[in-house]
Amino acid sequence: MRLFRLVAVGCVLFRFASAQPRCPQGCTCDYYATIHTINCDSQDMRHLPPDIPDWTTHVSFDGNFLTTLPLTGFNTSVYFEEFKFRYNEITKLEISEESLVTKEGRRGGCNHVVTIFPRLKSVNLRGNKIHNLPKCLLFAWPTLKILILDQNRITRVSDLNLASHLSHGASLQELSIMRNQIRRITSDLQTPATSLRGLSYLNLGANIISKIQTGVFMFLPKLRVVKLNDNRLTNIPSYAFVTTGKKLKEIYLQRNGIEILSNLAFAGQPRLQTIDLRSNMITCLNIMFTSCAQPYVHGSTFERRMRQSLATRVGFGVQYSSLRGVRVGGNPWSCDCTLKPLMQNISTNQLVRPSMTSEMCHNPPTMRHYDVITAIEQLLCDEI
Repeated sequence: MRLFRLVAVGCVLFRFASAQPRCPQGCTCDYYATIHTINCDSQDMRHLPPDIPDWTTHVSFDGNFLTTLPLTGFNTSVYFEEFKFRYNEITKLEISEESLVTKEGRRGGCNHVVTIFPRLKSVNLRGNKIHNLPKCLLFAWPTLKILILDQNRITRVSDLNLASHLSHGASLQELSIMRNQIRRITSDLQTPATSLRGLSYLNLGANIISKIQTGVFMFLPKLRVVKLNDNRLTNIPSYAFVTTGKKLKEIYLQRNGIEILSNLAFAGQPRLQTIDLRSNMITCLNIMFTSCAQPYVHGSTFERRMRQSLATRVGFGVQYSSLRGVRVGGNPWSCDCTLKPLMQNISTNQLVRPSMTSEMCHNPPTMRHYDVITAIEQLLCDEI
């Protein structure tokens, strides 16, 4: 009887093992209820294995030598939810015209796109050599929510081919393009038809951006977080971060070379909670958290018209009632009477004081051994 039971158990285990999908050589495959993972990290692979198991949901090929990503080359793709292809040598995502776009729309749209990965939610391509993305890619990935393209070779946002497709459902919520070679943000996003209109998080940090245009984020109505830290910005124009949705909560501008902040730089943001201005070239801020000196900035025809239009619309003024903190440490402060209103105002003092606690005066030279708070408190100034 005991022998019979052992044989029965052995048969069950054999059948269970036989039912498990075969895992590609060098990879590990795990199964957790409805989550089926394949991990092929650091296997010196130059091509994708042909035998990825059915039902796979999470794919990781980090640290290999892949040069192209043939998205239509997978033997199964119905259940993919997460891709990780970090730190390879990928230069392009390869999709044949026959499998992606069978016919162009009359206006160069994406009317006849075949969905490749119907459940894909997250793609991480950090640390590759990508310059651009195939046209209409978001239509092939209709449920994509997170796209990470950090540390690639992208020079323009328009090269991602994510804009000008109104019919797209705009599922993408988070886009990170930090540590690329993007120089400017001008008209790349300024269209109501952008497929990025569902974004809530946009990371453009650590590029070489030297200019942002008035209203550049206007048609990203769900935007809540913008990161432009570690770029080469020197001037933040009026209405730089205004959106039609007015939902922006966090703006990160630390470690640029910012000298000038327009009085309306942060206008139209009733829900703004955090502004990070650390380690720039700001010498003085007024009670609107903008530059004390306001040099005249002419701007392009588009920017002038945008400023004129927004100035007359209700709800696009300066509103700081939701602010919780303004980080301003690491700037070369001028400890003179122009800075005193910021520190005397109760509301603004509470917002900037935590980051000013250990700040030292930079000018005038005779004040350099004073901390900013003490110096400003001791200054005798006429009413400004």
